Amino acid sequence: MAQITRIDPQAKQRKEKLRVAAYCRVSSNSADQLNSYTRQLNTYKAMIAKRTDWVLVEIFADEGITGTSAEKRPEFRRMISLCELKQIDLIVTKSVSRFARNVKEALEYVRKLKLLGVGVMFEKEGINTCSMADEMLLNTFAAIAQEESTSISQNLKLANRKRMAAGEYKHASTAYGFKRIDGKLVPYEPEANVVKRIYKDFLNGISTTKIAETLANEKIPTKQGTLSWKNYLIADIIRNERNVGDTMSQKYINIGFPFKQIKNRGEEDRYYTMNTHEGIVDRETFEAANELLQSKSAKYAAKTERKEYVFSKVFHCSACGAPIIRKQSKGRERWCCQTHVSDRNYTLDLDLTEYIESIKPDTNVYQKIRRDKLYGLTSDGTPFTISSIYSSLVFQTEHENKHYILCAGTWYQVDNSFFDQVNNYVSNQVKISDFSLPDCDKSDDEGEYNEKVANGNPDFCLMDKQLTSVLGGPKKIEACDIFTKNKQFIHVKNKGKSAQLSHLFAQGKVSAECFISDESFRKQVSELATKGLGTEVFNYRNKPSSNEFEIVYAIIDDKDNDLNEMLPFFSKVNLMLTSQELDRMHFRCSVCLVKKV
Repeated sequence: MAQITRIDPQAKQRKEKLRVAAYCRVSSNSADQLNSYTRQLNTYKAMIAKRTDWVLVEIFADEGITGTSAEKRPEFRRMISLCELKQIDLIVTKSVSRFARNVKEALEYVRKLKLLGVGVMFEKEGINTCSMADEMLLNTFAAIAQEESTSISQNLKLANRKRMAAGEYKHASTAYGFKRIDGKLVPYEPEANVVKRIYKDFLNGISTTKIAETLANEKIPTKQGTLSWKNYLIADIIRNERNVGDTMSQKYINIGFPFKQIKNRGEEDRYYTMNTHEGIVDRETFEAANELLQSKSAKYAAKTERKEYVFSKVFHCSACGAPIIRKQSKGRERWCCQTHVSDRNYTLDLDLTEYIESIKPDTNVYQKIRRDKLYGLTSDGTPFTISSIYSSLVFQTEHENKHYILCAGTWYQVDNSFFDQVNNYVSNQVKISDFSLPDCDKSDDEGEYNEKVANGNPDFCLMDKQLTSVLGGPKKIEACDIFTKNKQFIHVKNKGKSAQLSHLFAQGKVSAECFISDESFRKQVSELATKGLGTEVFNYRNKPSSNEFEIVYAIIDDKDNDLNEMLPFFSKVNLMLTSQELDRMHFRCSVCLVKKV
């Protein structure tokens, strides 16, 4: 008789302890950073020892080595090798930035480790890759990458502006006519002679167009090495203050995300520093040439005066307050919001209630919303197609115990454990504010509502549209919409799509970061609060003590839903991350629900 041996499936076999490794890194060899490295070692040893279901494999640490590339981190590479040898089940690390500053590389390694059955737990972000689907991984890391890039950019801007104000900023680019030697600009003789000739010819009455043609015919190369001289290049050389030995900083600024560089036409401060290096022409020649150039420019500009239209400077967007401007495209005239035209990512909520109610019961809804179009109208009433109704929807649903989100015509599945984690946090950890705000009239916009609330309560101070500078520089933000005697920063927003609510949460976090780190910012907030409340509420010279101040997010909605039902899923994710970040900064955080009636 044949002998049968039963082999239990993997799931029924005794679960062994997770083999856990920790990875920590400091980014410089300074004593403070190495102390941080030692603290991280001790913290992870204690953390892993507390878990009965974990066993420590090893703690990997790279000291004083850059995090931008795995190639420069030998301990990181050794840890990955052990994962490939099936010696590690889980990696614990402080944050994504500790794991890798290069988010693209971090995502590649996380995916690689996931295929090997190894999870990565990021403490700061509250992410455990074991419980996340691949699409969610991509979306999460993309969001982290954007936040990290924006944060790094802001920090660099502030540092650079300080150097500009002190006259210590060194530009990476070198103007035509110069070379950089030992970090200093010095005239480069072959090009400097061309610059002198341009000033001389222009003052002798030769036009910029003729000068450009002459240089091209003589085969004199431009800065880029081509012979493509243009009249505007000649004008730029004449205007360039470096030719007289001065430096103008912040001629261009970055806006938006992804970052877009535009010419600084007064949006931010510019810094003019005299005698920073040896010039090519004397100041008298430079000023005479620029006066002549300005007079010619003014003469030309007078002939091409901008047209004023019947609606110019009359209408403003009800959503963002930007002016409505005239655009002409493909023979059609349109009047558009200036913000919407310049920012393709800016979206408005459309109320589709009437459209949905008009759908007959026996209609195939899926086919109808894919077939029906969303239209806009030109100023003369001509319709143009924007997109299908289906592509305009943001929809969240549950099917067979799985959660799905429709956004811009694409469906996403949300990992169940992550979905539950976010909902549990919002339900149990996000506090509903102890006080209530008055109902909002449907006819009021946010600004009108803020004014009514502040004027109706002597303990409230209106700060809406009161811009406060950061680190004494040109960058200005709103500290909040309303500040109270109880040291509450109230930020108010109509409930909208995820992007609008995420903007609300980011406003509170950025304001809190500036308030805790910048004394000049606190001083300005204190002055506004004292003026509005008639008494000094706090001493700006002292850093805020733990839980002394509260960030309140006031969300206006016309439905009586609780917070979990009201917020779209990705807004809840942002609220969770923002709340955790505010807690780490020792700010109290709460949400106040305002009824729109």
